Amino acid sequence: MRNVLMALLLLIVSAMFYQTVFDGAAGTQALIDEGGRAAGGRIGEIDP
Repeated sequence: MRNVLMALLLLIVSAMFYQTVFDGAAGTQALIDEGGRAAGGRIGEIDP
């Protein structure tokens, strides 16, 4: 029974860890996309 509980706990912790990592990656990608749009707009205005 103890092994089952430990495995379940490990699964929950790893799931939380992966969720945090993937959320962070998605947030970083959104920032990069937003920065690219802003830079693209400025570049387009300077050199249409």
